[in-house]
Amino acid sequence: MRLFHCCSLQKKGFDGDGTFFYWLSYAAYYTGREAIAQSAWKKAIQMNPEKEGSEPWNEDKTVLDGFENHHVSILKKLESDYIEERLFALFLTSVSAGKDEILGSKEMKQNQRFSHLERKYLSFLRTKEEMADQALHETAILLYQNYHPIGTVEAGLFLMWFAVFVKMESSSLPVKNNKAWAGAVEYIWMKMREEKVSQQQLAGKYGVSSSTLQKYVKMVKNLLS
Repeated sequence: MRLFHCCSLQKKGFDGDGTFFYWLSYAAYYTGREAIAQSAWKKAIQMNPEKEGSEPWNEDKTVLDGFENHHVSILKKLESDYIEERLFALFLTSVSAGKDEILGSKEMKQNQRFSHLERKYLSFLRTKEEMADQALHETAILLYQNYHPIGTVEAGLFLMWFAVFVKMESSSLPVKNNKAWAGAVEYIWMKMREEKVSQQQLAGKYGVSSSTLQKYVKMVKNLLS
């Protein structure tokens, strides 16, 4: 399977969308598709020249303890122009051994890029009070239980989930089943990596029916297309 069917690169509507090509480059790189990543990155910096120097392959490839305990990487992601990266950074903060230190950083306290969703997520991390978008965090936690520490490969899975969630919110799709969303995102991610896996296997792993997972896989594909 090509990345999101080549991430719908040829689909009408993405021409001129620097955000899309930036995300595609990161997603491709984190799933081992460096040729696609480099091609997408060339388009991304043509549209956003100021992003030159922040290529995904410039990330530290030798993070031994996972991105969640690599503070420099988290702080860098908090400064990203792209919401899925900032959401990823907030999640990494939530599972980091240095959570309190990161929450107290100027990158967190004085971040002008945060959307309403991100501010709610940050408030949740600080107070642990429930938020309306609880599935954002709870689904990521389900993925984290199976994929930690988070290295460069695993980062693609989490970035995909946050990209899916942002699209989900804008399309007003209901978030009803965290386990099904986690299973569907993992299934698509594994297929992108050309790993042998069936929907039945993922349904069993997350404790949902095969028909439910199939439904959510279709929704994930539609959101990413």
